Parts: sequence; structure tokens; C-alpha cells
Amino acid sequence: MFEQWVAMEDFFYSSMIIEIAIAVVFGIVAIATIFNLKNKRSRILFGISGLIVAVMAALIFTGLNKHQDFIDKTRFENAAVRRYTVAPFNKFRYSNTETSIYRVGYMVETFKDIGLYNAFPIDQEIEYLGSDNSFMYFQIASTTVYANPRYVEFTDEVDKAKRVGIQFSLIEPEFEELGFFLESNEFFEQYLVPKTLEDKVVDPKVADKAVYQHTEDTIAGWVVH
Repeated sequence: MFEQWVAMEDFFYSSMIIEIAIAVVFGIVAIATIFNLKNKRSRILFGISGLIVAVMAALIFTGLNKHQDFIDKTRFENAAVRRYTVAPFNKFRYSNTETSIYRVGYMVETFKDIGLYNAFPIDQEIEYLGSDNSFMYFQIASTTVYANPRYVEFTDEVDKAKRVGIQFSLIEPEFEELGFFLESNEFFEQYLVPKTLEDKVVDPKVADKAVYQHTEDTIAGWVVH
């Protein structure tokens, strides 16, 4: 897959541009001679130009057909997955600001859609502090947070509260040579809490110092919604 991606970029951002330029130049020549085909020299120029345009068009069509699957994936490239963007005959590194913004964004769909990464589940044990009438409270490392109940599942499948999520890593590490990040950030998905704690009520003093999870970019290293 790495070699295919390299070939795609070489074609899409270099070879195809040259082929288009050649086709345009000789297309203009063909148009300029089409009205003077009684002249032998014009007929020769028209024939040669037409042939070159046809060859360039065939090369472009063949290349697009061969690389289309990977070309389609380029629309999912951004600073979350890659250090720079590729343009015809050039590369432009994303700014530190743009990279920082994207790297703390909830970019799960980007990593899935680009098709260069494997996804694997992650989890971390945390402390469930209870709930009030509106929110669920957790202690995660040194941070006390509260979250919308829709992100919490009470289940008999866990003995201790945990947060679970997803992380992505390159299917082929060689893609790191092209500026792709080897791993994504850790993305939060939900909290799992033992069903035995379902009726636990949070201490009001604890609730007062908690931060709302969904106004933060990251909580203890994990990217949140």
C-alpha cells in the first residue's frame, strides 16, 4: 500500500500536471491548424498534435483509473493525520497552530476514512464519584470531571469504573516517511461503571470543583467530544 500511495502522489501531483500541460499546448496547436488543413504542413502539425493530445489523454485516464481509490482518500488528509500537505511539485508543512488544533480535535472519522490506520480499543481505570440530578462525576488522574449521562453505561461486565476509547496506528509504518503520524491521540468514547454503583450520589463539595468534560479538548491526555 505504501508503494501505491507514493506512485499515486507522483502521478497526481507531478506526472498528470505535465501531461495536462502538454495536452493543452498541443491542443492549441491543433486548433490553430484546423482551419488551414489544405496546407500540407498544417495537416502534418494537426495530425501530430492530435496524436499527442490523444496519448496524453490516454495516460491521464489510465493514471486516474489506476490510482482513483487512493486519490479519493486524499480528501481526508489534514493536520490530524499528516505533518504537511502535498501540492503540485511541492509540499507545504502545516503550521504549528493548525497542527495543534487538529491534534486535539475529535478526528475519529478522519482516521477511519483515510484507510491508512488500524483502530484498536483502549481503556483506563478511573474512579466513579456518583451522580446528581443531571450529570455523572469522575476522578481521572488529578482532574475531577462531570459528563452527560448519555456517555455513561452501567454494566455488570466491569468491576471498576473505566473510560474506554479508541486509538489508531499506521497499518504500514513506512507511511511515517511521508509525514503521516505513526499514532493518533487517544479518543474517548464512553464510561463504563459497575451496575452496583448506579445509585451512588456525588458529594456536593466534589461536584462544585468539577469541570465539564465537554468544554475541554482533552481530559488527562484523551481527546473528548
